Amino acid sequence: MNKTWMPIAAGVMDIIIGIASIASGLFFIILAIFFIVGEMQYLRIIYIPGAIFVVIAGILTLNGGMYAFQRKKWRSALTGAIVACPALALLALIPFIEYGDNPASFLILLWGVAAIVLTVLSRKEFN
Repeated sequence: MNKTWMPIAAGVMDIIIGIASIASGLFFIILAIFFIVGEMQYLRIIYIPGAIFVVIAGILTLNGGMYAFQRKKWRSALTGAIVACPALALLALIPFIEYGDNPASFLILLWGVAAIVLTVLSRKEFN
């Protein structure tokens, strides 16, 4: 079987998504714990569970990206790529990016879909 660039590209995409998800999730946990005070206390109910989900999704995505990069465990690589999409969707909905008004939110989700497609198309290259 000829080895193509697709699993490596999917792995790199997943690793970048995983690192970004973990970093932003930890940022929002720290933000919610230490900096939300006064009348904005209700934001903790929104930020903390969402940020914990993003961190867990980032860990799974990072794990799947490493498997895709190594061309091992196709199911784990696919799971990591699929989990990246909800994490990216939550990242696109953070207050700094206006969802729908900014084309960056669409491009972020397109990045996750591309990782899924590349992982699916390169299934035969995995052990």
